[in-house]
Amino acid sequence: MRDGKLITAATSARNDGFTALRLTAPAAGRDLPIVLFSHGFGPSRYIPSKDGYAPLVQFWAERGLAVLQPTHASSRVGGLGEGPPEAPFYWRERVAEMRAI
Repeated sequence: MRDGKLITAATSARNDGFTALRLTAPAAGRDLPIVLFSHGFGPSRYIPSKDGYAPLVQFWAERGLAVLQPTHASSRVGGLGEGPPEAPFYWRERVAEMRAI
């Protein structure tokens, strides 16, 4: 842990396709390694990716990593259910979103 202080900032999704993100990082430091944390496709109890996994994300940030957590447009929070016919193709959209980040 660097100095023990973390910063957290979050954005909201917009209608133009912008993905909601949360950044958790050490409050001090430069040139931090970055973790792009996309938890995958599965049950989340309707908790957006950017709002979950706090213990894991804090663990990484306390060790000097900047962690970005997106909530993908194809998530349940985005209004999609578990089984629409196009669901197997969500991974392509998610890869594109991660590249854009």
